[in-house]
Amino acid sequence: MHGTNGSGWYPFSDAEIIDGATSVGDWTCTTSKPEGGAETYYASYASAVVFQCEGGGPEGEWVFAPNLGLVQMMTPDGSLGLELVAPW
Repeated sequence: MHGTNGSGWYPFSDAEIIDGATSVGDWTCTTSKPEGGAETYYASYASAVVFQCEGGGPEGEWVFAPNLGLVQMMTPDGSLGLELVAPW
């Protein structure tokens, strides 16, 4: 995730979000844009960006939906998770 602000569908970055891109630092995150979007306990989202992070730091799957931000986080072993947004 390069940058911390921007505009458009996913305003948390000023860089273009590239499906399959990997950022490497203290940990590694790979970006995906699932064709079917994402589904949480609260809702289904037609479009989403997913960061799969490992190697220390914020390990897990981080799901962002357009105009809402972070909607789900799940640890690698599935033992902890957050469902953050009810769209109603």
